Amino acid sequence: DFKDMSAQLVLNGPSFDHWFGTDNLGRDVFTRTMLGGRQALLVTTIGTAFAITWGGLLGVLLGLVGGRLDELLMRLVDAFLCLPWILVLLLIVVIVGFGPSVMILTLGFFFGVPVIRMARAATHDVVALDFVTAARARGESRSTIVGRELLPNVLDVLLVEGAMRWSWMLRSE
Repeated sequence: DFKDMSAQLVLNGPSFDHWFGTDNLGRDVFTRTMLGGRQALLVTTIGTAFAITWGGLLGVLLGLVGGRLDELLMRLVDAFLCLPWILVLLLIVVIVGFGPSVMILTLGFFFGVPVIRMARAATHDVVALDFVTAARARGESRSTIVGRELLPNVLDVLLVEGAMRWSWMLRSE
């Protein structure tokens, strides 16, 4: 068990029973590393999925809608990106408390904001193509255009962005 302590095993080197050795309390370092990594990977994976989902959808919608709403929300995104997010993150953790759900929501929110920019830029390239114009001419709703025309063509950008955000989020967490 990862909590088991033994005075006889304090600071032992690697062995067959303890692959990474033991710490100053006689606990198995390998077991504790694997358990710590499990939570970090869980928080990072769910947080990244949250960031890509909300940031990607909002970015695609803004890229489709355009106009004043697009400009206004993009100025808000620009202003938000100027904030020292790590300090705001620490402030949220101090106020709300620390836990996997707090970290998932907070990191997912902060890492989702830059995704809005990328998804919007990729959407602007796709919106100008003929098949989107044809979908609009057929009278398809915005949600149908987003789901059938835009998201499949912006998905590669979102997946690459997700891979980068995952690694940055793991480091941040």
